[in-house]
Amino acid sequence: MSRPGDPFETAYRVGTTLSASLDLDKVLASIARQVGEAMDVRWCDINEYDADAGTMTYAAVWSEQLRREDTDYVGTVVSMAERPERDAVIRKGDILETYLDDPGLDPRERAVMEQYGEGAVLEIPLVYGGEPLGVLGIVDARPERRYAEADKQLFRLVAQPAAIAIGNARAHRAQRERARSTAALLDSSRALAATLDVDEVLARVAQLAVEVSGVSQSAIYEYRAESDALVYKAECLAESAPEGASLQEVGAVYKMNECPHERAALAAIGAVEEYLSDPGLDPLRRQVMEEFGEATSLTLPLRFGESPVGLLRLYELDRERRFEPAEIDLLEALGEIASAAIHNARLFREEREQSGRLLGLFESTTGLASTFELGTIVSEIERGAARLFADARRVDVWLHGDDGALTPAGDVVAAARAEAAAAPPPPPSVVPAFGGLAAQALAALAPAQATGDDASELVVPFAVRGQAAGLVVVHGPGRRAFANAEVEALQVLANQAAVAVDNARLYRYVERQAIRDGLTDLANHRYFQERLRQECALARRYDLPLSLLMIDVDDFKKFNDEFGHQLGDEVLREIGEVLMGSVRHGIDLPARYGGEEFAVILPHTSADGALGEEQARTGGDEALPPRGAGALVVAERLRGAIAERAFAGHGGRRYAHVTVTVGVAQLSPDHQGAADLVRVADEALYAGKRAGRDRVEARP
Repeated sequence: MSRPGDPFETAYRVGTTLSASLDLDKVLASIARQVGEAMDVRWCDINEYDADAGTMTYAAVWSEQLRREDTDYVGTVVSMAERPERDAVIRKGDILETYLDDPGLDPRERAVMEQYGEGAVLEIPLVYGGEPLGVLGIVDARPERRYAEADKQLFRLVAQPAAIAIGNARAHRAQRERARSTAALLDSSRALAATLDVDEVLARVAQLAVEVSGVSQSAIYEYRAESDALVYKAECLAESAPEGASLQEVGAVYKMNECPHERAALAAIGAVEEYLSDPGLDPLRRQVMEEFGEATSLTLPLRFGESPVGLLRLYELDRERRFEPAEIDLLEALGEIASAAIHNARLFREEREQSGRLLGLFESTTGLASTFELGTIVSEIERGAARLFADARRVDVWLHGDDGALTPAGDVVAAARAEAAAAPPPPPSVVPAFGGLAAQALAALAPAQATGDDASELVVPFAVRGQAAGLVVVHGPGRRAFANAEVEALQVLANQAAVAVDNARLYRYVERQAIRDGLTDLANHRYFQERLRQECALARRYDLPLSLLMIDVDDFKKFNDEFGHQLGDEVLREIGEVLMGSVRHGIDLPARYGGEEFAVILPHTSADGALGEEQARTGGDEALPPRGAGALVVAERLRGAIAERAFAGHGGRRYAHVTVTVGVAQLSPDHQGAADLVRVADEALYAGKRAGRDRVEARP
């Protein structure tokens, strides 16, 4: 089997395939197979690492000739003491080579290698979120084999998406286990209440509270920790409030930071009795009781386990009364039913939300795995986060730009699209600087959240090859606490986003390399021909001028003979820099035509700079470029800049000079298309050569 020549292409292909599944067993098997095939070895295996236990679990194996003993060994747990090399690769944090014929090999390791027919082993730790997940290993049976640097480079590249895929699959598995646990809790709690209609249960409890105690009114509040608020859920009125007293509405929300007395009641150990005639009554509470016409109030905190879930409150309106211990015991029993009902309703709500999150994650990860377009990936991240947080006020995505700084994703996408279209980069957005929460999340590569009275924020970073690649920031309403299940779901989405963004950038890199000259970074000959045909068609459609420069380095063979081809290549590279810096960015197209010959396409530019008659546009999507200076002016500017430039000569001293001859041609009605324009520009170039070189020559 021949190994692919381009390690980036192989890593990109492996990463794309791995991101398509969240099933851990399938991911492990796929990694072992793809890495083994890519590295052209006899075996590839994966061992999962348990740092606390100090063990390795043989998790997956691949071989073209897989033996029964290999598959039977899957699942075997081995202590690090038994395989010292595995411990060494974890501690090293990088590739570790082991060869059977190494005289310094640990005898225990040699015995294991001989037992399993291992001649040459290459191992690398799989690191996710800064923590080692395990060891990826490849094995060749030939003891004489030595792994080259290219093998190690490819091994490092494929190990990164493999680690991310395993981390994602683990997180997804934990998410599913949490969903199963929630479902089991929901099933067991159904025995505590006859219905999952919490409003029906709470209304019945409120009614029973009035009936057993004989009070004027009762009410039940649900406490919602995520928003730190009480919600008025149910009431029973045996006696209406006095005329002029305020009324509460079912569904009303009371922020706890505005009701310190309610927070104290929620935290109380037992029932709290309050009387309007009590001189020690809290002034704020007295004001509330007077407002609602209450003479006596009995409040019972509702808990499920150790968690507060709400309040059961009873009111006596026309008189004060004392509650007997037996009455309080009975009311507390009713409170337990109310607590169970609220808890059941929460479980049901969380289960429904969890199912929605899992469905949303599936849709989002499917969307992320199906595209390499960065803008589509960012939109899918934003949509996926919005699915997870229906109450989010805004979702922001930040990515690393080309300068390495974290930048709003919209700016990164716009810059990538501008580069693909050879257009000027757009101006950056005006955005606020990162706050401490984002810095905290980036430093730890872990989610961070903060809540305030007016707004809440959740920041989830995602990483590629152990480095932060971006952030997802969810802005929620005030006092909104994000649950662990929500944070974990967003982390899974962010992890998938990391793979998708990295794949998109690899794709963009490969795509860019396909149209660029490797030495000068100018457009290559194939892309030049394609663009010239497009510009010719556009110029004819809208009756616009179009010029072409053909540029050839004078006596370049003589320069190479005197200074050597290495300095000759440096001259070509620097000429490319001159061309890039002397034309309109995103409009003109400088290209390396071949050898020491260059070309520059000048749209909307005549040879002498005269403005031709342009037909009025009646449709189409093309934006007309600004009119350029005359092609002869541009050509002379390029010729002069190159003639004046000092290039590297002997010993690296910058004293060598070269000149160029430039042929100029303008598209005319006589030209059939791109081929004719190139021919005429070439004729002008060679006329300039015959006339003495280092000059600009034009042909109509």
